[in-house]
Amino acid sequence: MESNNRIQLFLDEVRRQRAHNFGLNGAFLAATVLTIGFLLVSILAYFIPGFGAYFPYFLALWAIPIGYVIFRYFIRGMFGRFSRESAALLVEEKTEGLENGLINSVQLQPFLKEKQPGSNNISPSFVKELLDRTSKRVETLKPDTLLPSQELFRNRNIFVAALTVLSTLFLFWPNLFSEGFRNLMAPPAEARINPTDDSGSNHPDQANANTSFHLESLKLTFNYPAYTRLKQVTLEPSDGKIQVLPGTEVVVTAKFDRVVKDAELVLNSRDFLSMTAKKNGAFEGRFFAKDNGYYQFRLNTENGGKVLLASQYPIKVVNDQSPTITLMLANPKPVYLPNDKIKMFFEAHDDYGISRIELVSESGGQITRKAIKTVKSIETELKDGFTWELGTMRFEPGAEVRYFLEVRDNDNILGPNTGQSEMFSFEIFDEFKKREDLLVLQEELLEKMIALLANTLLFSPQGLTHTVKGLNTVKRQMGNHTDQLIEVIRLTQTIHEQAKTIGSFPQTYLTLLKNMARNFNGIREDHIQAISRLTDAIGNATPVGLNFPPIESVNQDLVTHLERDILLLVKIINRERMDQVLDLNDDLQSLADQLKEEFEKARDQENALNKPQFKKALEKIRETMQKIMEQLARQTQGMSDEFLNPNAMENLEMQDFKASLEKLMSLVENGQMQKAMQEMENMMKDLQQLSQQLDQMMNDQENLMDIQTVKKLEESLAKVEQLEKEQKGLLEKTAKLNKKLRSKQSQRFEDRLKEFFASLRKDVNQIQTLLRDSGTFLEEHQQMKQLEALMDEENKLKQKIQDLNQKTIDALQDQLQQEKFGELNIAREELSGINQKIQDLRLKMFHGFKTFLPQLKDQYDRLEEFTELQDLHEFDALFKNTYPEIFRWDNHFRTARDARPDLKDRLTADLQEVSRLNTEISKKLGTMRRDLRADYRALITEPDKENLQSMANKQGELKDQSNELANDFRKMQQDNPMVPSILDQKMKGASRNMGFSQSNLKEQNVPESIRAENKALKDLSELKDMLQQMRDGQGNTTPQQTRRMARLGTGRARDTSPGGGSIRMQREKVTLPSEDQYHVPQQFREEILEAMKHQHPRQYEKMVSQYYKELVK
Repeated sequence: MESNNRIQLFLDEVRRQRAHNFGLNGAFLAATVLTIGFLLVSILAYFIPGFGAYFPYFLALWAIPIGYVIFRYFIRGMFGRFSRESAALLVEEKTEGLENGLINSVQLQPFLKEKQPGSNNISPSFVKELLDRTSKRVETLKPDTLLPSQELFRNRNIFVAALTVLSTLFLFWPNLFSEGFRNLMAPPAEARINPTDDSGSNHPDQANANTSFHLESLKLTFNYPAYTRLKQVTLEPSDGKIQVLPGTEVVVTAKFDRVVKDAELVLNSRDFLSMTAKKNGAFEGRFFAKDNGYYQFRLNTENGGKVLLASQYPIKVVNDQSPTITLMLANPKPVYLPNDKIKMFFEAHDDYGISRIELVSESGGQITRKAIKTVKSIETELKDGFTWELGTMRFEPGAEVRYFLEVRDNDNILGPNTGQSEMFSFEIFDEFKKREDLLVLQEELLEKMIALLANTLLFSPQGLTHTVKGLNTVKRQMGNHTDQLIEVIRLTQTIHEQAKTIGSFPQTYLTLLKNMARNFNGIREDHIQAISRLTDAIGNATPVGLNFPPIESVNQDLVTHLERDILLLVKIINRERMDQVLDLNDDLQSLADQLKEEFEKARDQENALNKPQFKKALEKIRETMQKIMEQLARQTQGMSDEFLNPNAMENLEMQDFKASLEKLMSLVENGQMQKAMQEMENMMKDLQQLSQQLDQMMNDQENLMDIQTVKKLEESLAKVEQLEKEQKGLLEKTAKLNKKLRSKQSQRFEDRLKEFFASLRKDVNQIQTLLRDSGTFLEEHQQMKQLEALMDEENKLKQKIQDLNQKTIDALQDQLQQEKFGELNIAREELSGINQKIQDLRLKMFHGFKTFLPQLKDQYDRLEEFTELQDLHEFDALFKNTYPEIFRWDNHFRTARDARPDLKDRLTADLQEVSRLNTEISKKLGTMRRDLRADYRALITEPDKENLQSMANKQGELKDQSNELANDFRKMQQDNPMVPSILDQKMKGASRNMGFSQSNLKEQNVPESIRAENKALKDLSELKDMLQQMRDGQGNTTPQQTRRMARLGTGRARDTSPGGGSIRMQREKVTLPSEDQYHVPQQFREEILEAMKHQHPRQYEKMVSQYYKELVK
């Protein structure tokens, strides 16, 4: 019976699918016929006047294909009788392998129970066997694949094509449907000629009168809409054609060749407007142009007859074109930070004025409009910029934002019309997601490092060094290790590069990744050298064992670095997970606070609580709680070598919190608001306790730096502070001595310095006079004036050409475009002629010198000020940058081939004189500097020399101490990659500057020594700040931990009392770390190495790899 039911269900599904196909085919064809009929009616009514009289016949023809579709696909197909036998035959026809089994099963179903009379003794067991076999075959068949689909696809495509044609015509020919419908519904032609009940029998002369009246003159006046600011246009005489903007008032003044009692304007054979008689026998009428059409004149004769003139004058309404706007970005990027700024520039155009520009942005289905420019005056062209501050938009991190500029014109008739710029998009930087992605990469890096460590520990070259085959095996293994090491280096560098783009990524983590990549690169080079030595050893003719290179040290270095870096990387990953947990906990607290606040408002105001919204908030809290559980589960395992507290998860009462959520939701659904409020209070206490427990877990994590490294950093900080203090004292002594010597020298050189600066001022004044005369000569030169006039005309023509370019693009009519092109070509020809005239003058280089002269004069004015202030140092620095400009221009003039002789000779002579005066100034400066230096040394007495030697010795001692500290930093970095290499570099820089200071002190060069001492002191100060930051953070500083970190001596645990949470002094059990806390147990390593001395099992390598993977989960 089960097989019988399956077959019947299968056949019923085939019948249903067939009816469904017939229904879809009929729907597509019926919609296609309706669409095509609608298009034909609209087109015929638009082009054929009076088509409404033939519309019933069209409907009769239209009904024939519709009736055929309904009969074939719905009456006969979808709702027609289709038995199971017919369905079985259909399946047999479309499927191979059934061999009439399905139709036989359907026909033999009645004989399944008992033998029927006249059944020819058909056995029920035979029928059952047939049904079982057939049901197994039809189980693999799908009813939708058995029916033909070509007809359905064809009908669908025909319908889509018809719909596309309809949409295209609607977009690009919108008045087709409106005008066609209006013509279809228009009254007959007889009524349009005379809407009153006047008949030809009352006026027997009407037929002849229609041909006896003629239009003598016609004048058209156009009053354009106010927003266009266009002046009134009058066409007299006129051919009667009207082409205006929508909303334009058209005044028609007509005069006829015969006397007329009155006249009317007939618009589109439908609207009749009276005309006013004028003194000269003319008639005036007016109307507003809104749609395309035509107008005629209907005259009332003196005998009471009405005559409709046959001439129809067209009315064409040209719609105001939509404005255009172009958007240009200054700093386009695919991803922006939430507080970034986007600098954009735009250029908008409209024929009759711009009213408003808006920034339209869309994110998450929400559209936001922001007005960036409102134009109060009439401006047809607008160029401006705008800075979009993303911080004011409150975009969600990770959201995709699409934006464009929209411009509106001043059209108040059919508008305003709008135009859009190109659409741009970007993504808001999601720091949480980025750090999550980096965390996945770190876990991948950890797995690769573990695999490399397992392979390295299992590899032992002993026993393979005496044969060529053994050396080849060693070489192959070393090559595999090198390939794995390259993958580790590549992944480490990738994480480091991506992490640098995140501002909150801890600097200590970046230091670790950088040092890991550098150390592994060094080991990779050692591996490559070892492989090269192995290749050489294999090729030598001497015994293999004698040429075997020592590679144990290379493997040992790799093992050491991998063990250390794996442990540090595990701690970092656990801390990252914990940071994410704390962030989620903050979100959880915020959600709960908002929920409680809404709950209290509903209770106080006695309003009904929005239960759906309340349930949604509870569900969000539940999801956040689940994320916290997932993050904790990914980093906490009860392993013997675990780095987190193995009992941390047991202290978190997650089940109680979940039960509170369930109970609160149940109370809200039952309407027990008072109990729900009490449960809400309990849930808030549970949340507070959860937060305290998470903080405790964070504080229980170990520092990334061991106690020895922290102790060394403390000692180094003390040494650096002592060095800084001693260097400051040495600098004070040197500065005091320098001040004393400078004071003595100033007294001795006071009169000479006055004479020296007076001489310099005299030379500078002569140069200023020469430059002033050169400028005047160029200003008054007749051809230079002609050049400036031509250049002004060139600039005007360039601006004119730019305006004509835009007007040519904006021109609508072909005739107007041709006129603009003609004006543009004329302007370009004029510009070409002016450029040729400028080239013929050969004054471009002299004009450049004239432009540069004000800057050169300003520099010599400043030199004159320095001579008055007697500032030798500033004068010397500015003069070094000034006199090369004179040489440069002098060289330009002397090497110019096609320069005008009169200007060239005059300016070359002036510049040569300026160069001579500059040479005199340079000589005086050099002499004065040498005399000052010699006098300075002469002022140093014997006690001063002894003092300088003593300071030099002291500086040497400080230098030696700095070198020792640099070596200590280098060793710390080798032991712990969390120590940045910049400590060593800063210390070496300070030592180098101390060496310079020592040399200058020995040579009695006090000013240079002061400069070197200041640089050394700066390096020491920066180094001290770095060490203090490392000491305070101990390698653990992250934005989340900085927010939660307790100060030393205040205890780590939060107050667990209700309403507590403040950090207080408490007694806690402290576990001091052991010396080998940060190393893999040595016993396990020794067991592995001991096992390698013998033949190890085949699965041993997998077991080792699995151990390390479990170790760092």
